Amino acid sequence: MAISRRPTTIVVAQPTAKRNASIRLAAAPREASVAIPVEALIRTGRGDRVVLALGDGRFKSTSVKAGYITRDQAEILDGLREGDRVVASAQFLLDSETSLAAGLSRLDGVEGSTIEQGGSEPIWTEATVNEPPSADGTVNLSHPPIPAIGWPAMTMEFAVDPKVPASMLTIGRRLRVALARNSDGTYRVTAVEPAGTAR
Repeated sequence: MAISRRPTTIVVAQPTAKRNASIRLAAAPREASVAIPVEALIRTGRGDRVVLALGDGRFKSTSVKAGYITRDQAEILDGLREGDRVVASAQFLLDSETSLAAGLSRLDGVEGSTIEQGGSEPIWTEATVNEPPSADGTVNLSHPPIPAIGWPAMTMEFAVDPKVPASMLTIGRRLRVALARNSDGTYRVTAVEPAGTAR
């Protein structure tokens, strides 16, 4: 555990009955270590984990060993390197222990696990267009959480299939978009329709 409790005896030179005292304990400073926001640390009965942001809309959960934990920061003794990017609100997975395990399994699947993310069928979600399609064929979208692949609400770039009409991808427009998984674990937009369309 990150918190160590040990019995301590304090001797007062001139004890006075019913007197309160304030005590401050100072520990030796740590050598350089990695610290993350405490809300990024996922604590389960099987150990501590964090969610790494790999870029291109990809994520991976990884096991870590936590050290000292304060109100705002958690020291990581093992499992992370300086420069690693973690999801600061990783507790988005914590609806229950069951959904946590399922969500972490989906994230673990990003790096070659046998667990497929979303299967062969496209995943439909609502999204808002923030920027029109760029010259390289990508579009910036904001979407709500997508439980089927364990994603939180995010704003990110997606590649767009050529068959998707650019006229639908106007700034500020709310749409339903179909996301298909690429072989490298990223997702692309394969179809769009007006928000609220029944399926």
